[in-house]
Amino acid sequence: MQTADKVSVIIPVYNRSEYMLDCINSLFRQTHKNFEVIIVDDGSTDGTVDICKKLAEEDDRIKFFQSSHRGVSSARNYALEHTTGEYVFFLDSDDMINSLLLETLVREMKKHNASIGACNVFSVYDSNWEKLKEKLKVAPTPSEAVYKNNSETLEAMLGDISPLSCIGGVMMRRELIGSTRFSEKLFIGEDFWFIYENVIKNADSVFLTKKWYYVRLHENNSSNDYSFDGFMTRFERRRLVWESEEKLGRSENAKKQKLDGYDCFIRCFEQNEPDSADVKKMRKILKEYKKDILPALSFKQGIAYRMYIYTPKLIKFILKRKSK
Repeated sequence: MQTADKVSVIIPVYNRSEYMLDCINSLFRQTHKNFEVIIVDDGSTDGTVDICKKLAEEDDRIKFFQSSHRGVSSARNYALEHTTGEYVFFLDSDDMINSLLLETLVREMKKHNASIGACNVFSVYDSNWEKLKEKLKVAPTPSEAVYKNNSETLEAMLGDISPLSCIGGVMMRRELIGSTRFSEKLFIGEDFWFIYENVIKNADSVFLTKKWYYVRLHENNSSNDYSFDGFMTRFERRRLVWESEEKLGRSENAKKQKLDGYDCFIRCFEQNEPDSADVKKMRKILKEYKKDILPALSFKQGIAYRMYIYTPKLIKFILKRKSK
């Protein structure tokens, strides 16, 4: 049975024993008390399971589930099947949130009758994490919110910087989500695709002006993966969006996603040797989507595109010379 204003907080977890307590404690400090926490362990091999079991025993708002190691999308999808709140909020197990975040998002979403609420993230390196925890002990000042209709929400999402670029810090009405689930074929960008699929249901939003979601930067972040698999999941997310936007008749939005997909290739290319097996596979993908990408590029970009594909060692040499 759904309870008014109840928030279901979804936390997927995998080998995060050293981070879990900070994450959960930031939830316990929330001024909005009507919430449940749904933790799904994705086959952890460290002490994460023991910590989660203890937390669930100590607080009946916490529901803990275990599964085999199938990825973060599978864990979030499993959690979605067990939500009972009117609102669903997404939190990663190595992050923290400001004590006013849930209360403010619920209030502003109700005020504007919005389907989505979000705030930008504040990234913090491991070395500064303890300083942040001390700072968060001080009572925060309220945050303003900006309402955006559906077209404005989509425009912001497909722009350069948006609170909807990742799932952490995003709240959605459970009614909006319905049967939509995270793609288990993606492991980077799966959250963007999930949000996008919900936004194009004609959803509107409220964005908080303060950065109240705190991302912990460490070496285990999946965003540091520049292998072929890392490239492919980034590229695939953008391909899905551009094909969807083309079907919806929004060619300019599709073009931006094609350019973004090309930029993903460049970023991954620069982190690898030009004759590596991963780069060869990346170049093959770019060849396959030549008819889609090339028309979206400027004349100079088109020249560079061909060099990346056909003379990778030469363009790598040129890039090194430019960086000196």
